[in-house]
Amino acid sequence: MDKEIKGGLELGALSKILFDKAVYFWYLAIGIEVVAGGLAVVANIINGSDATGTVFAVLGFLLLVLAYYLKEKFYTQYDNAEAMRRESVLSLSMSWPISRTKMSEWRRCCGKEIALNDATLEDGYYETKELPSPKKLLQMTQESSFWTRHLYNYLKNYVLVGFILSLFILFFIITFAASGITQSNVSLKIVYVVYLILPIVLSVDMLGWFLRLNRLAKNILSIENDLESLEKEPTINEQKVLVLVAEYNCQVISGFPVPSWFFKKYHDLISKLWKKR
Repeated sequence: MDKEIKGGLELGALSKILFDKAVYFWYLAIGIEVVAGGLAVVANIINGSDATGTVFAVLGFLLLVLAYYLKEKFYTQYDNAEAMRRESVLSLSMSWPISRTKMSEWRRCCGKEIALNDATLEDGYYETKELPSPKKLLQMTQESSFWTRHLYNYLKNYVLVGFILSLFILFFIITFAASGITQSNVSLKIVYVVYLILPIVLSVDMLGWFLRLNRLAKNILSIENDLESLEKEPTINEQKVLVLVAEYNCQVISGFPVPSWFFKKYHDLISKLWKKR
């Protein structure tokens, strides 16, 4: 195995590890934001002392600061992981060298424990058996885009269910408050709670997530079609391949964090679909 292939496999494995770390920070930040919003609701509906209100306010503020920090960690690590993935793909497909200085910096970004584990992708991680060439880059991008598009399509269904469920719960609470079953002061309290919960729902923004995933999946599908058309040409033009690869990279750099458990859940299904493609 030549040096470029070995370095590309290691860098690809490191990027996967960093992606998982980044995704963990993202969803942890979302959870903390929801908890902070919940504390704000509780603080506004209980009749506590000024000291209690102050404690809730300070705790909520600290949680929001922590959530902001975790999201910044996510963006930094996700950007690094995406840069590592791109360089790994170019190294594996085109035998482009990875400088020792850059590789040492990528290992540092992943952390001491990860760097010492000698992480590497298996040699057959990508299905293509082509020798390093523009055609191999094209086929690797096809496979990557296929998996990404399917993951986004499956994930958006979960997000849509979550959004509809949250709307249903809010609608049920408001309807219950307006039904006259409860006393007027209790109904006003319920409406007030809903008013306080709405910012939490909007901050999670599941509808925005759904629309974003749907848009990304459609854009990636368009790139896949262009890659397939280019593959059928008698001669694979390197410049055309690089343009389409750059378009794909533009989509995934602004992509959506996919949890590792979700990837594992749909791994076998997507693998079968890819083999039947």
